[in-house]
Amino acid sequence: MNEHNKRLMREIILFAIAFIPLLYVVISYGKLPESIPTHWNTAGDVDGWTPKGMLYLLMMSVPVFFNILLLFVPKLDAGRAEAIMKSSIYYLIRATLVGVLDIVLAVSTYAALGHDIPMSTIISLVMGIMFLMVAYYLPRIPYNYFVGFRNPWTLYSKEIWKKTHSFAGTAFFLVGVYMLLSKQIFTKENVISQSMWIICMLLCCFAPIFYSMYLYQKEVNGGKKKQKKK
Repeated sequence: MNEHNKRLMREIILFAIAFIPLLYVVISYGKLPESIPTHWNTAGDVDGWTPKGMLYLLMMSVPVFFNILLLFVPKLDAGRAEAIMKSSIYYLIRATLVGVLDIVLAVSTYAALGHDIPMSTIISLVMGIMFLMVAYYLPRIPYNYFVGFRNPWTLYSKEIWKKTHSFAGTAFFLVGVYMLLSKQIFTKENVISQSMWIICMLLCCFAPIFYSMYLYQKEVNGGKKKQKKK
């Protein structure tokens, strides 16, 4: 099997996975109640409902639409996106995101059928696994303009890009481990446990950005010192 056929087969498999929630809903549609739980608070209690109908069917199609979007967006700038489009890492990132959406939407339908779901535990486990997978991907993402921490400092040089994403990978790994263990650390939801989730999100979002700024200043100042010595 040549490379083109391999890529085509991978895309077919990923789209098949993306269709799972919609297929599950179509099969069980007649058994579903008129209102479907679609949002849970941090304690795992349902606090959001969606009427059964076209809106819910559209929600179940989100993984398909999301996968199509991720497939074609990089092609808006084919020249600079070539490296990431050919990378297996980008495919794995798409597969991870589609898989997470599949799980959340399938669990929502499963709960609507009357099954008792420990949603807060499931969310912690799914988020923990997702963060660990992202932690694995980040240091391996090639220099590009579409995926990763893309800002003026990381795009300044490939060295800053590499170091920033290695640092981000460590941050995501630590947060992922915490999320997997959070239900053992905090058996009941409280202000501290909720604050820890916020801190984790802020750490992953902003720590790599500030680190890239530091690396940029270090590299620029180092270059100026070398010029002065000459």
